[in-house]
Amino acid sequence: MTQPGPDPGGTTGLALRCGLRLPPHGPFPELVEQAQQAERWGFDSLWLPDSHLLWHDVWTSMAVLAANTSRVTLGTAVANPVTRHPTVLASAAASVDALSGGRTVLGVGAGDSAVRILSGTPARVDQMRAAVETIRTLTGGHRQPGPPPYRIRTAQGRPAPVPVYLGVTGPRMLRLAGELADGAILMSGAGDESIRYALSHLREGLARAGRRPEELDVVVGLRCFLGDPEQMREQARPFAAKYLLRSPDAVAAAGVQQVPRDYRELAETYPDLVHSEDWEAAVRACRWVPHEVLEQFCAAFIVGPDTGAIRRTLHRLHRHGVSHVMLMDYASYAYPSGLAAAVARDVLPSLAAG
Repeated sequence: MTQPGPDPGGTTGLALRCGLRLPPHGPFPELVEQAQQAERWGFDSLWLPDSHLLWHDVWTSMAVLAANTSRVTLGTAVANPVTRHPTVLASAAASVDALSGGRTVLGVGAGDSAVRILSGTPARVDQMRAAVETIRTLTGGHRQPGPPPYRIRTAQGRPAPVPVYLGVTGPRMLRLAGELADGAILMSGAGDESIRYALSHLREGLARAGRRPEELDVVVGLRCFLGDPEQMREQARPFAAKYLLRSPDAVAAAGVQQVPRDYRELAETYPDLVHSEDWEAAVRACRWVPHEVLEQFCAAFIVGPDTGAIRRTLHRLHRHGVSHVMLMDYASYAYPSGLAAAVARDVLPSLAAG
């Protein structure tokens, strides 16, 4: 990351926080370099995915970044209560939060690649509810009633629980996030209809719990592509395939035409289509996605092909009441260096200006 960017203390003009997803795949010094550069350029948060067979252990990576950054929020995007017991998540989050000086967010979801690669079953809504309640109790320094009762000894005396954000796409999980989470990481699209769909379910959950909208940090995950528009669409085929098969509610809300296919289509590359070690093979495996459907999907779920589109999207999301974005590029095993540099140069200054 060598291109110059701004050096603010964060993006404050729009009250829209801008984060970056960093998959911890390479040597740790490279991860540290990427994180420190993003912090210098003014990104507000850094998010690390948790899939133990794909990347470095997320909590080791978070600890490394906690010790080598000073301002940015550090979050998991996302851990899950299936491959890691909620008590293990609570202990890890509390430890990294202490190391970072209170800059840690625990993003948790039902479980995708980390669970499915082991032929496991993602967590149900009731399991997610129980996990969040356990994590909040333990990271707040309190005793979980059990039976038998237990606590995290090193978390005693903490001033507050580690914030828990839910990674959500479907209606039931969106409502759960509104009901009891500190934040929601929306992966349900960036178009106006997609955002209205997600926010309506979040608000339903908020109302059910008697909470105010300002009690929930709404983070929108934005998959971005900078470059040729045709390549932006073509290279997005694996993402379109996954959403068509696994997130029908989000696809319908976005106005994307449904294309029924067998779930085995998602297992044709290792470890799965959207994290494939051979991206071109994954793209070829998704030729069944019709061109017109692919265009509809990209219009609702992909931001690009230039920084102007990213800037316009962020301002539009802010008007919807979104408080935070997490920028991602297509790659699972490369750092988003080009995206980060371009956003730092062309987008962050406009956020700071309001």
